[in-house]
Amino acid sequence: MSETAKSGFIAEDQVVHHLNNWNSSEFAMQWLSVIGYSKIKSVKAKTTRSMGINSKADVLVEVNGDKSIGISIKKFTASFNQIDKRKVDNYQKMWNVPKDVIIILKKYCGQEGFRPMDKNPTPKVKDQRRYFLTELTSNEQKKIIGFFDKNKSMIIHDVLKGNKEPKADYVLVVKKNESKITESAINSIENVMSHYDGLTEITKRGNLKLGKITVQRKGGNGGGVTAQMLQFKFSPKEILQL
Repeated sequence: MSETAKSGFIAEDQVVHHLNNWNSSEFAMQWLSVIGYSKIKSVKAKTTRSMGINSKADVLVEVNGDKSIGISIKKFTASFNQIDKRKVDNYQKMWNVPKDVIIILKKYCGQEGFRPMDKNPTPKVKDQRRYFLTELTSNEQKKIIGFFDKNKSMIIHDVLKGNKEPKADYVLVVKKNESKITESAINSIENVMSHYDGLTEITKRGNLKLGKITVQRKGGNGGGVTAQMLQFKFSPKEILQL
């Protein structure tokens, strides 16, 4: 398990601790107030990880015996935070991506058989392990823009709120030091999805932007297979400023 993942789990556990001790936590009272509770009798919170559930909701909280509310926890430590990553073929199943767009995405992510280094003669590109979108043909670029722009609402919904239960109803961004949360902001998933929506475009660096969400090859991991995943990232700092 990466240090980033471990740190994220610690943040989730700290949020749960605050919620379950709501009557002595100013943070918890702020979060619950935004969610819509001014009179609180009981709070039960737990991580979905502890339940063996993999979903966009990292924490489930039940207030006054009402229906559980899903909260996505984002730890603010850098300018960007990963919100989703999968193999290209998995996105094909999720969003029914056309085959020609899948091929383009595999070139972009540098999957074996679709890399510049796999061709003879080898194309002149910045990185023989993959193509940037600006290195593809204008027709390929139009296809990528066309698919993601047409399906943008669904894609933003799925990478932020999720397409399976329990879904995220709220996004909670926390800043923390080694032992405690020092700053936080919570906002409804609808406000977050609306805020990060915007123009679909290819950047000068050859990556894809869906509004304020960046879509790119994951990279790292010594260039292994996991580096070839498609990754969605955003800046959680903006939620602190909403």
